[in-house]
Amino acid sequence: MLKLVIRSGTQAGREFPLDRPVIRIGRGSGSDILLQDSQASRQHAEISRQGDQFFIRDLGSMNGTFVNGERITGPRLLKAGDEIRIGETVLTSAPLAVAGAPARADWESELWTGQTSVEQAPARRGLLWGLIGVGVVLLAGVAVLAYVLLNRGKGTPTPVAQMVTATASPVVMVAPTATPTPQAGTEQPPTVTPIVQVPTIAAPTVAVQATVPTVKPPSPPKAPTGVPLSPGQLEQLPAIVQQYLGGVPPDQLSSVIAAQLQNLAPDQVQVMINALFPGVTAGKLPQVVAASFPELKPDEIQRLLGLAFPGQKFQIPSVTGPVGGRLVLGIYDKANNRHNLYLANASGGQPTLITEMGSEPDFAPDGQWIVYFSWDPSHLGLRLIKVDGSGGAQLTNVREHGYPTFSPDGSRISFYHNVNDILHVINRDGTGMRDIGRGEYPAWSPVGDQIVYRGCVGSGRCGLIVANADGSNPRQITTHANDAAPRWSPNGGQIAFHSDRDGNWEIYVINVDGTWLRRVTINPTTDIMPVWSPDGLRIAFRSDRGGKGAVWVTSGIGGPAFKQFDAEFDPAYPELAQMDWAK
Repeated sequence: MLKLVIRSGTQAGREFPLDRPVIRIGRGSGSDILLQDSQASRQHAEISRQGDQFFIRDLGSMNGTFVNGERITGPRLLKAGDEIRIGETVLTSAPLAVAGAPARADWESELWTGQTSVEQAPARRGLLWGLIGVGVVLLAGVAVLAYVLLNRGKGTPTPVAQMVTATASPVVMVAPTATPTPQAGTEQPPTVTPIVQVPTIAAPTVAVQATVPTVKPPSPPKAPTGVPLSPGQLEQLPAIVQQYLGGVPPDQLSSVIAAQLQNLAPDQVQVMINALFPGVTAGKLPQVVAASFPELKPDEIQRLLGLAFPGQKFQIPSVTGPVGGRLVLGIYDKANNRHNLYLANASGGQPTLITEMGSEPDFAPDGQWIVYFSWDPSHLGLRLIKVDGSGGAQLTNVREHGYPTFSPDGSRISFYHNVNDILHVINRDGTGMRDIGRGEYPAWSPVGDQIVYRGCVGSGRCGLIVANADGSNPRQITTHANDAAPRWSPNGGQIAFHSDRDGNWEIYVINVDGTWLRRVTINPTTDIMPVWSPDGLRIAFRSDRGGKGAVWVTSGIGGPAFKQFDAEFDPAYPELAQMDWAK
């Protein structure tokens, strides 16, 4: 068995076991080995296993795949020690370590801390730790000897923790060594092995039950706004919510709030609601609360909002009614290996063909025009067309342009170059194209002042990025490199996206400030390309549940999903499965 080890770039040191029949390498979100390399194609190369042998082949990439300095033109036998170059990334093949061997730390955690791994450290670091270890052993010996002398002849030993000297002695901290054993789709805490084994004194166990405060605090803290979160704070419940409700897992938040309503003071509820739904106005809160808490009954939602906003009467929408509106999407024609553009009722029924050889559509705000990518050689590139298939206007003629989305006022269109990852904005009439940064999958906020996209900030910190509409002031809101295809909720407070952060492609939602990550779908198949309903109560997505591609809709965030109609997509190129939802 072999593994690949990345030797260059921000991912240097990361290892990938070749433990599947076929493994794809590239910078697209559908890749098994995702490269943070702008010179790599989205689907660049593929490694297949035949018995005990491994073969690598290029997938028609723009810059080619090189093995031991030679560009390959067909399948090439891969041996231990071979050097592979893809773009600017160098990988080497090596025998896979035997079971039980120490595993490397996760590359993303290394990037966050800015530290190199132990096996990358200079040799002198080993000498330094050796000296520290010897020093600790000597200190431990002296401490034990002093303890024996001080307690000689006494019937009851004095606990070591009790200090009898007037001046505090300096404390020497020794860093433990950690042997992480990650499992697929999870982040496991490392097993800590102390350098020096010291006997421990068992402390009595005290059972503490956290309760929600029933007394109104004199001046409850306000939820922070506009303050960037540190990496450790991203994706967590807001601090004020944790203060009021304790360490509640995000998936239990709905039931805990329902159970604790009678214990919360009105100002506590107001601060907590503002923290959970940043930027959402009171008029839009019923919709977003109903969508986010499908377990809460309408009267419980009414009571929750009544506590936060005394004297106001809210009309609570139902998330179980009929699905309305229209979806525009590309459907994969496997027989002809192409996508065609269709219009469909969100509630189901037979989709209607708009035009052949089209993908990645997005509605204009008026719902009468569509921007999409045309594969037709006669007008290759981004193009506008009416929903009935008539009209048409060419925006660009570049094959690598994709994933276009309209600004809320309909005057501009964002998209990206899928080779160099340059984000662009262009006027609706095809003029004024300009660069606004680097990334993928750009999408506009509901008022058009911001965009969200998949990208990196700093030294390789990758995930979803929120920036001003001109690309300035980028800030990270998620911490996984494979978080992609973000879409802003109509209320402006949440962002839906797909990710394989748990080992499988699923739909997630996070607050726009980077707090409260929650998983929407839980299914062993592929769930990708989320899009919000116009009222913000539902999310549609593409899935191959049941072995066949289709459009599914979930009722509320985390509620059950229902199949609306069949719609095949190519799982190797998930970005082509983009769709949009309009009234």
